[in-house]
Amino acid sequence: GLSYRRSFDGAEYLDGSGVSSQKLQYITPFIGVDYKNFVFAYTYNYQSNSIVFNNGGFHQITLGYNFNCRREKYSCNCPAVN
Repeated sequence: GLSYRRSFDGAEYLDGSGVSSQKLQYITPFIGVDYKNFVFAYTYNYQSNSIVFNNGGFHQITLGYNFNCRREKYSCNCPAVN
């Protein structure tokens, strides 16, 4: 998928003619996989402003586990199952 985020409040800075304001903007492509009760995801965040904290983006890796998940009951239309 793809995510776009923009901050509500701007950061003020001095340019040659006075004080200006700029809002943080991030573009983030992401991908994830569910395998049994495990979750694996990868994202790369890129700041798309003209004033940035860093020249590149940053990587994130997510490893997760879904606790307390129950299997769905098997439905075979049998009288004594479950």
